[in-house]
Amino acid sequence: MAAKHTFIVVAVTACAIAGLVAVNTIMQKIKQPTVAPVAASTGPIEFVDFDEPIKAIAFVNGQKGPKRGLALAQVVGKYIAAPGWDGTITAVTNESGGRVALRLQYLSSMVIGGEYWVVAIVGKNHGVKAGDPVRVSGRIKDVVFKAGSASVTQSVILEDATVIKQ
Repeated sequence: MAAKHTFIVVAVTACAIAGLVAVNTIMQKIKQPTVAPVAASTGPIEFVDFDEPIKAIAFVNGQKGPKRGLALAQVVGKYIAAPGWDGTITAVTNESGGRVALRLQYLSSMVIGGEYWVVAIVGKNHGVKAGDPVRVSGRIKDVVFKAGSASVTQSVILEDATVIKQ
């Protein structure tokens, strides 16, 4: 019985180390995000140039301690540059205030837990359903890393999101 527990601990530890190595590999390929101000009627809108959501997750969640907070501050409030992120809607959920969350799951061996999510907050008249391939863009509200007892969840939350059915 003890050997079985030891094997499980070693296997989980190996997976965690492999995930951290993968995040570090991604981080080495990612440059600091380029923020381009664009004049708008209500003030400048700033964009980050992450062409995939995994790059935003790696940029923020690849940092520890105060450095993570600094990395998060560099992306929160900024918009995803055109054309946005492609994915397939996994679920559509109702949120407070009459808003709707479009949840896109991405499977990847490059992250701890083997998956990450994009949650795009949109209005009620979004015109899509679970299973639809879409392109989303919006303003980054948060980049999340939650470690539970048996799982890890990483996600990018987009507010003021727009969705285009592919």
